[in-house]
Amino acid sequence: MTVYRPRSVEELRSILATEAESLNLIAGGTDLVLEVRAHPEREYNLVDLTSIVELSSIDEEKDSLRIGSTSTHWDLESSELVAKHGTALSMAAASVGSTQIRNRGTVGGNLAHGSAAADTVPALACLEATIEVQDCAGDTELYPVEKFITGRNATVLKKGQFIRSIKIPILDGRLSWFGKVGSRRAVTISKINLAASLHPERTDGPIRLFIGAIAPSPTRSAEGERELSKLLSGSGCKDVFLNALSHTVENTIPGRSSLPYKREAIKGLGDQLWDHVKEVLR
Repeated sequence: MTVYRPRSVEELRSILATEAESLNLIAGGTDLVLEVRAHPEREYNLVDLTSIVELSSIDEEKDSLRIGSTSTHWDLESSELVAKHGTALSMAAASVGSTQIRNRGTVGGNLAHGSAAADTVPALACLEATIEVQDCAGDTELYPVEKFITGRNATVLKKGQFIRSIKIPILDGRLSWFGKVGSRRAVTISKINLAASLHPERTDGPIRLFIGAIAPSPTRSAEGERELSKLLSGSGCKDVFLNALSHTVENTIPGRSSLPYKREAIKGLGDQLWDHVKEVLR
């Protein structure tokens, strides 16, 4: 096993330019031991990104929040900037695994792994985040979260590319929220999760509602958004909203054995979201 530890983006690009085809990038490395145990016959040539300081910063720019790809879940959970401009992401990061996992796991790794159960991904989707992907030549491409993940454990990333940052637009007055259901209170992988963003003072404002862990990438619930918008105008019905969420789940995973559980579990999350928004509106 060979491990490279670049200390700058320029050094990383240089390594990728010469040996990209044989390399695997890691940040927190929380799944590395499992991978090595499952495939001990493979040769692992790793690039550890955690020594690149510029990839771990969280900065407020003119109209966006820029989060370095190696920012840990703990960084997101404890950041005042993330709490202010992306509450759903802060809540999602706080719900990830154990304390040890939150201290090691990174937002870039969560995205690059492409897991359907990743907690931060629906939160990023509801916040209209874009993923900044860079290659060894310094060329950059931007992808909405929904298009970054292309299938089960699959993303748009190609050899020689890496996630440089995640950008979240700063929108004054935006309310965002995240909730999940797992098999236990701690150290749990989501069975289903829900992320939402809206503007409580704007009845015509954009509402984004995403359900996670039912498809390879977060599933947007247009019918749930319509019903939630009615709450903002004072005419909404909670039961209709919950049924709309359940209907989205039914349409996404028809015939799957987990459907009976998930179409009810999403109602529990929707109930929490509805009550939270209603409290804010008082």
